Amino acid sequence: LAIPEAFGGAGLGSFEVCGIEVTKQCPSGQVGANGASIDYAFNGKVTNTGFGAVANVTLNDVPQAADPPATVSNAYVFTNCADPAALPSNGNVYAGPLAAGASVCYSSTFNTTNNPSTNKMTATAATSATGTTSAESVNAVCPPLVFPTGLTVTKMCEAKLVATGSAVQVQVDFFGTVCNQGTLGLSSLTA
Repeated sequence: LAIPEAFGGAGLGSFEVCGIEVTKQCPSGQVGANGASIDYAFNGKVTNTGFGAVANVTLNDVPQAADPPATVSNAYVFTNCADPAALPSNGNVYAGPLAAGASVCYSSTFNTTNNPSTNKMTATAATSATGTTSAESVNAVCPPLVFPTGLTVTKMCEAKLVATGSAVQVQVDFFGTVCNQGTLGLSSLTA
């Protein structure tokens, strides 16, 4: 909601009465449970930049397109930014109220096959019984995850003489192991 210059007197200009701002960071990731994707942790905050309180702060995670699509939990932990104790919330909604100038912090995770990944957050808040205000964060760049890889191969041989009829032959038996030293599952190994 903006107040036009006509109602504010000469020289005041127009300015926003209600508004919110949302930030997002994506500092870390780890190999997902399926071994072929990444679980990224992210966090940020929503700040009421207006002059009055807002309520029902609703977050919507917007991950980068992926094949398969990213899995977003849409369950956030909301905290008072100055005190990390959890605040009551319902999935992706913080009921508030959020006073003018105050912030509420949030955290959650998403799962993707993009490495690295970009991700943004949109937020809306109720300014009255019928009004809303919204904001969108800039893309948060999630760091690439380096998957440690490596194989160790051992091979052992045993040679022995074997009588075959009137001849003596050398028989070589060999065996060994292949060990995956990495963090990802392997398939279709060939010798």
